[in-house]
Amino acid sequence: MKNKTVIIGLAIVLLAAPFVRTVILKMFPPKELNTLVVGTNAEYPPFAYIENNEIVGFDVDLVKEVCTRLKKDIQILDMPFESLIPAGSIGKVQLIAAGMTHTKERAKKVLFTKPYLVGDQLMIVSLSDSKVDIDSLEDLNHKNVIVNKGYTADLFISSVKNSVKMNLIRLNCPTDGFMALSSNRADAFITSQSNIAQFFKTNTGEDQKYKIAPIIDKNTNDAYSLIVSKKHSYLLDEIEKTIEDMKKDGTITKLKDKWSL
Repeated sequence: MKNKTVIIGLAIVLLAAPFVRTVILKMFPPKELNTLVVGTNAEYPPFAYIENNEIVGFDVDLVKEVCTRLKKDIQILDMPFESLIPAGSIGKVQLIAAGMTHTKERAKKVLFTKPYLVGDQLMIVSLSDSKVDIDSLEDLNHKNVIVNKGYTADLFISSVKNSVKMNLIRLNCPTDGFMALSSNRADAFITSQSNIAQFFKTNTGEDQKYKIAPIIDKNTNDAYSLIVSKKHSYLLDEIEKTIEDMKKDGTITKLKDKWSL
């Protein structure tokens, strides 16, 4: 009977967790931060990249607008993609804006907002003059395939490689992927539609060298979120509300148009 009571008590606590967090924050408000430190990886156009010695992109504009509406200053730190989640987990950065998707493993360490952008299709890129036709996942069987380390393509392809045997080559950024493919280091490069569009936009005429095919799978559409450090969890509700307001007033649509998303 005692054990049953304990179990019921724990269940009630878990169900009430969001409410309890709200009550605690009202009773013991955290110290206000005037400046929010935002981590990004500036190798991921059109979301974050360096132009004229400045970090620009869709995610940069988005998080700057969020901070403006919250009346906060902003400091953006460029760091390796694989360092972003660890930086968020220890509170080195309060926010992460890097076109990142939710996974169970990441969610153990940081908090995700609801997605602000959904539907960035994964595509298979191969060389136009390749002697092998690659139009589907099945065509990648026993092939050398490039993905960007930690990106959605990496997570997705890693989840299906037991059914489709591939030799994965993990590189840091989309540009590296295109360069390696053009040098015949692999048979195909898997990346998002937005990465492809941005590469062709900044490399005029390169589209003739490549053939593009969509991956037909319900799990291949990226859904991007901002990430909040658990050390600063009180920011999550404010940021989610701000993003929702930006959806309603058309700001996010304008940013999507600006960055061709």
